[in-house]
Amino acid sequence: MNELQLILLAASGYFAYEVYKHIQTLQDPKPKQNNTTVVNAKDPYILEEEADEAYQEEKYEKAYNLLAEAFSIEKNADFVAKMGYIVWQHQKDTQKALEHFKEAIEIEPLNERYYNSVASVYRELKEFENAQEYLEKSLKINPKNAMTHFNYGNLLVDMNEPQKAKEQYQKALELDSDFKEAKEELEKL
Repeated sequence: MNELQLILLAASGYFAYEVYKHIQTLQDPKPKQNNTTVVNAKDPYILEEEADEAYQEEKYEKAYNLLAEAFSIEKNADFVAKMGYIVWQHQKDTQKALEHFKEAIEIEPLNERYYNSVASVYRELKEFENAQEYLEKSLKINPKNAMTHFNYGNLLVDMNEPQKAKEQYQKALELDSDFKEAKEELEKL
């Protein structure tokens, strides 16, 4: 090895040693500190799943409370509609159920299911004109919903309008020929 090669080898060794020393002083970067407070927010859809499980276990108050918590996080029409169903079916609080279903309509005004729910509560309360109003609104949104025609037929039976009820049952069957309940009600008339 000549003198120049020895100098280059020594210089390379020196620089390699200096790089090694520098690397030893390096530390992993620290995570950035953020001055914002992280709220332990739950996922509203996980809360909804927990509410569904509680409902299946017949823990209705727990299911309602979980849905209320989910709704406080995200104003979702399904959350509040499920709350309405719970208070209607299991607490027999028709007024609170109506409030919840109407709130669902405010959030999602083109969902005919919520109008059907309001109509069903009004029908139970024997407020037939109100029930009819909501069923007609539901049919304006989706005239091809067999269940709405069936519900309307049931309402018309309650209103002692059998001919109009037959028409609604027939429409339900035109839309869903396997609609067993509509066939049964039509045969009764």
